[in-house]
Amino acid sequence: MKRIVINIVIIGLVLFASCKKENAEPSQGLIKTIDTEAPFFNRGLIRLDDGSIIVYGVAFEDITIATNYGQTPSVLAKFDRTGEKLWQRQLPEEVYEVWKGISLVNGELIFMGLNSELSSEEVGFVKMNVDGEILQTTSITNPANSGFANLGNLSSAAMDIERLDGGGFAFVARRRWPPTNTPIFRLRLVVFDNNMTILSDEFHDPEDPERQYSISDVELEVGQDGDFWVLAGTPIFNPPLTPDAHELSYAAVMHFDGQSYDRLSVARFVSDPFYKPKTLLFSSSGNPIWSAPRQEGSGQDLVLYNIRNQEYVSVGRTIELRETNQNGEILKSTQVSGFEARGYFHKAKSCASGGFIFVGTSGISQNLSNPSLTKILLVRIDDQLNIQWMREISTNRAAMGIDVKEIEDGFIISGSSLSINEEFRMIFFKVNRSGELTN
Repeated sequence: MKRIVINIVIIGLVLFASCKKENAEPSQGLIKTIDTEAPFFNRGLIRLDDGSIIVYGVAFEDITIATNYGQTPSVLAKFDRTGEKLWQRQLPEEVYEVWKGISLVNGELIFMGLNSELSSEEVGFVKMNVDGEILQTTSITNPANSGFANLGNLSSAAMDIERLDGGGFAFVARRRWPPTNTPIFRLRLVVFDNNMTILSDEFHDPEDPERQYSISDVELEVGQDGDFWVLAGTPIFNPPLTPDAHELSYAAVMHFDGQSYDRLSVARFVSDPFYKPKTLLFSSSGNPIWSAPRQEGSGQDLVLYNIRNQEYVSVGRTIELRETNQNGEILKSTQVSGFEARGYFHKAKSCASGGFIFVGTSGISQNLSNPSLTKILLVRIDDQLNIQWMREISTNRAAMGIDVKEIEDGFIISGSSLSINEEFRMIFFKVNRSGELTN
């Protein structure tokens, strides 16, 4: 299979002379930039109960070349509901390379990531209050966090956390098993209480371990009844499959109960037009909803380097959404197209008002000698997977959409964009319920 790889470290970008009619051009003051001494890349967004937000990210150098890894800690910045900065903090050594942050039911914050030691096998957790004061830190050992020798000093961890409505939080990661240098990985599911005490630590195989594949990425969702759903992304096969092997499109959703954390079921997903399902949601009836770009042409696949997870993800001119049952059979499908060049969805969220919102990146060019001006892609979908609106937000420089939170009168979006100095900075902005930029 022919692959065209685009590295997101884009320095000399050309500007588009014009934008499509549905694009939202930047307005003065509507897109806010977080000032940092070094280039930073956004990792996510937390919305607090009082309407304030916390935007957090990692030093851009640490997830690209990493020659000075350990010198620039991750940062988080808090803003009130009007967008005024309240404070900015560095994260501690245990969470030097922040991966994700969440708010607990009691209002405290948990940030998870890798520590400041290159090639460390430690996953760190820090608990903070809403004023950014550190309350507690802890770490667990998790082989398979890093693959620095083979990936140019880039972390190859795959992990996620989500809060539990009954208190505490759940952590999921791939874990090399047995703990030696093999391509075989198992899924690790750890449940913590509010004091970061481990309540359960279980390992699970995504499918038949004799098939000799490993998990490329994971995404965790918590069900309404306290159960767990984990997307085990397209495996890395050993030996590699031939281009015509349909199993290249394989992904699995593993379902666990919320008491003993035993696996209940596995929903397999195999489909020729899909290469690498990325986001995972659940319909009101509990069915998985997947998103993935369609392949282009006969056996050709365009691949984008996704900095957040240090992994390769598919991009395309069309992104397909599918709702399947627990056997992977398609119930509904929708094709999202018409955005600039190629794109993909990075994050998807269910909306309290019904339906879903997807955030990602569009404007990805196949011409490597003339890289494109990427834009933040937003798509609002109803419960039946009908498209309500699509927007492409331009910063007039390369930009990527990373996270989205629903608010009373719209949505807050965070991401990354090149600054006037051609260095990446974290950004955030608000759109109304029609997807239009607003204060």
